[in-house]
Amino acid sequence: MKRHTIMAVTVLSMGICWYLFSSAYFRIFWQYLMLITAGLVEDSIPAAMLTYVIMVCLPTAWCSYIVYGYMSQRISTSLYVCGGTAYAIGLMVCMVLKSWSNVTAWGFNFDITEILDELSNGSITPVLNIVLLIPIGFFLASLRGTIFAMEVGLCGTVLVESTEFALHLGVWDISDICTNIIGILIGVACLSGVKSLGFHRVDIDERHFSIIQRDDSPCGKNSGRMH
Repeated sequence: MKRHTIMAVTVLSMGICWYLFSSAYFRIFWQYLMLITAGLVEDSIPAAMLTYVIMVCLPTAWCSYIVYGYMSQRISTSLYVCGGTAYAIGLMVCMVLKSWSNVTAWGFNFDITEILDELSNGSITPVLNIVLLIPIGFFLASLRGTIFAMEVGLCGTVLVESTEFALHLGVWDISDICTNIIGILIGVACLSGVKSLGFHRVDIDERHFSIIQRDDSPCGKNSGRMH
């Protein structure tokens, strides 16, 4: 495939990703961040910039690079891993942002039904806790499989909750852990769906891989492989 075509598709995908992530950030995530930080991100420019980079810039760059790698059939393993890891670490930083708010409660909460209570009251927090973890589930499963994704996802979310509890920054909440794990599972399911469409990874060398679509897949029939 010609280089200018690859670049054109990459730039187009970058614009689309930026628009989608920015729209979601300002219309949904911003309200969520205002809630968990008690308005901190509105009063602090560094905090607002940090959350924008984590929620918009990082996912946009990562997704665009994957599109570029798919089109050119050459993806750097290190860049792929670094992009996913940066998003995961950045998301943990955003979760800890609520430690800067006025802590009004501390302790343990083992009431799982609180998820349903929040949803019935119109809260979007449980939904966002799920959505934000979907890319991480996809990323971890693409590295070493479902079990690895579940183990790292569970350890990560428990670590965040335990840190908040140990530092008296909030409540160790089982509902947050459950929603995060659901997000991880959906991410793993998304990867399985991509594979069912015939896409699979082919290692080029120790540092690069490509994403190929089988000719006999539902989406690959009559289309052939990319060259």
